[in-house]
Amino acid sequence: MKILLNEVANELNKTPKEILEIAKTLNISSTDSFTPDETLKIANFIHPSKNNKTIKKTRTTGLRVVKKRKELKENPIDTKNFKHFIECEISPDIYPILWEELTPTDNKNKRYCKYCKREILKVDDKETLEKYQNTTQCLAISEKLLEEMDLTTNENLEKRLLFSKLFLVFKHNHPKYWNKIKFLDKEEQIIKMIEFIETNNKTELYQKNNIDLEEIQKILATK
Repeated sequence: MKILLNEVANELNKTPKEILEIAKTLNISSTDSFTPDETLKIANFIHPSKNNKTIKKTRTTGLRVVKKRKELKENPIDTKNFKHFIECEISPDIYPILWEELTPTDNKNKRYCKYCKREILKVDDKETLEKYQNTTQCLAISEKLLEEMDLTTNENLEKRLLFSKLFLVFKHNHPKYWNKIKFLDKEEQIIKMIEFIETNNKTELYQKNNIDLEEIQKILATK
């Protein structure tokens, strides 16, 4: 169904003559009516910054400018980039973070965390870890140090790191759904998250982020 020249002109606040001149510039040969695609080309030419809008024909008003529904695109986090994991007195979990994202302080080994509103101490060696681990100091433990501690012999730490990556990627990619379940018990949250991921065919996103959902389900099943 084509849209009449006058309807296009009225909707786009142009005269029919101006619309025809634009159509000619765009190599559109029509002179009295336009297809929806041709109309959209003309509209985008007039308002190039409004490419998130399209033109629809309605029976009552002729043309209607409406916003296109935004495509939901996953924004993967490459968890390999997270070289430090924070152990925070306020949060019960160890969670991954980019040291570079924390706010620098006068001390090169300390940075400010906007979430817990405290200074985080960077820890890259066992001596420093042992010195501060049982204190109230929040720590950013390097991945290298965690590997040296041999995660295979520290099953609890390994589980916490696995869960922390799941929460990080989920909250980043599905914030609306996260807001619905964030006040549930932690185990219920994980169950709801996995249900959401599988129902909406998002498992590939988590595979890309090195998150083993099957292993997480096995851990839950043994509790």
